[in-house]
Amino acid sequence: MAGTQMYQQTSLSIETLPVEILRRVATFLPITSIYHLLLVNRKLHDVCNDWTVWRSAVKSSANFETMPWAGNDLPPRAWKSCAVADLKAQRCDCDDSIASWLPQMMAYHHHVLKRIDPMLLYERSDPTHYDRENGLFALEPSVESPHLLTNLASPIDLKTWQVAQAISFCLTARLLNHPLVSGEPKPKIQHQWGPREPLVEKIEFFFLDFSDRKSPAADIIKCATQLHALANRLVGFFSMELRAALVLNPPCSGRGIAQPVDWYYNPPWVGGWIKPIAELPTSFSIPFEYFMDLPPPLKSGAVEQFSTCHLRSMTNPQFFEDGDWGGYFCWTGFITGRGPGGSSQYDPIGVLSERLCSEAQWFNSPERLVDQYANFRLLRQISHYQFVLQSNTFRTNIGTHRLTLTVDTRTGYILIEHSSDGYVLGLRPAVITPFGIVAGLRRGSWLWMWKIAWPCRS
Repeated sequence: MAGTQMYQQTSLSIETLPVEILRRVATFLPITSIYHLLLVNRKLHDVCNDWTVWRSAVKSSANFETMPWAGNDLPPRAWKSCAVADLKAQRCDCDDSIASWLPQMMAYHHHVLKRIDPMLLYERSDPTHYDRENGLFALEPSVESPHLLTNLASPIDLKTWQVAQAISFCLTARLLNHPLVSGEPKPKIQHQWGPREPLVEKIEFFFLDFSDRKSPAADIIKCATQLHALANRLVGFFSMELRAALVLNPPCSGRGIAQPVDWYYNPPWVGGWIKPIAELPTSFSIPFEYFMDLPPPLKSGAVEQFSTCHLRSMTNPQFFEDGDWGGYFCWTGFITGRGPGGSSQYDPIGVLSERLCSEAQWFNSPERLVDQYANFRLLRQISHYQFVLQSNTFRTNIGTHRLTLTVDTRTGYILIEHSSDGYVLGLRPAVITPFGIVAGLRRGSWLWMWKIAWPCRS
């Protein structure tokens, strides 16, 4: 009798516990341990493969810089896909499904932001001109190119550009936090991940014409997706080269416009009479999850949904009107007179407020105060999907600026009328990206604007 009782006691195992208790225990396990339990037997598989277990594992994961999915706002089946994406991010898996899960991990500030090789993302971020051997674009844009962005007969379809948009978001999110390496005795910035030449000059950009009713809606969507993919990549290149310039040639009081410098020996110069106030944003300072309706990772349609998930919040007039905007103009060959291949000059938004004694045309208007940062107000509503914003007059190191934005909420496309020192410089194509406003000024010259204080989830 005693032997039988001893045998019964020693034969007890975890599987004999009630399912409720086992499931409660599983909620305290890390994701890797849950996956190991799934493979033990069918009962433990059924215990662990429950959405409450996956939810607890994701919320308690130490791989996120911020707490993702703070509320129970995900459908039950989405928690497992988030856990799988977390595991893939830990391993930096660069498989064919990467565009369906990595953008969400980046947006939720997963530690993969600091670990993944930017070059792997760079290769996948442009489906047209990338050349593996030299790391630059193998083709210069030309009318004869079958892959030219404005050529709607291009064999590169919408789906391919949506993947490029998702991967380019990941590339820029990584580059905004990528360290710069400086040498001694004279500092020289090295791009550990890419080529030696500047890349901001290599990005194409173009206008969208919504007035042409002959163009099918699908063509407009395709072109808009191309612009978003290009703008996302541009921000990453812009940030790397600007940070290099700030390290080597920091702006200081009393210094004038710089002479041209050679990129091969020094990155571009940033300077002027007043040091800019606004700090460059990083991926960790931008609360992507607040204004992006992120789709669950690894789900059907995740890539397509990600391409427009920021538009609902970021094309709202209130998003533009709330708070101040900083940023930089990037001029290539504008002040220094150089051609392609040289360095760029960066002109910061966010200098001291003052009344300028100027003979410019704008000075004769009632609005004579030049503000430190840019801000916007709603001017008029054109239709239920288009509205016009007017900026204040703000100053950079080389002049004053005023912007009029016509925003299309369906695509995130923005047509900017740019005035400087009272003179209208023309219309500029732009898009609203998760990193802010990106506008193409001319070949190789850009404007990147971001919010000084990004909204954050309470």
